Order: sequence, then C-alpha cells, then structure tokens
Amino acid sequence: MEVDIYGSEQDELIKISEDVMAMMADIEGTENIKNGVSEDSKTVHLEIDRNKAAACGLTIAQIFQEIAK
Repeated sequence: MEVDIYGSEQDELIKISEDVMAMMADIEGTENIKNGVSEDSKTVHLEIDRNKAAACGLTIAQIFQEIAK
C-alpha cells in the first residue's frame, strides 16, 4: 500500500506522514511501515532571489535545470 502526501512545507509533510504511519500501524496485516524519510536523508533548501538571478542573465528555470543535473 502506498499513500502520497503533497505540499510545500517539509516539516508539516513529515508530521502528516508520521500520523498516517501511526494509523496504518493499527491496520491488521500491515508491516514495514515507512515514510521514506531516514535520518541519513539530507535536504537542501535554496532561496533564489529572482532579481539577482535576472541581473546575472539567469532565469529560475535555468538555475533549476543546472541543479537537477
């Protein structure tokens, strides 16, 4: 079984996923419940100033494409 949770606030998504995991633990037959977040996971949050990027001749899409590589 898989449950997808969407949103933009990572801390809130993790909290919701923990609530869902607790609910699923109460369902007979479920095992190995995971939310895909491990202590080894590292997240980097970037805030890009659109004006400064534009002053350098870059768009947000161009920056995203380079980071995605």
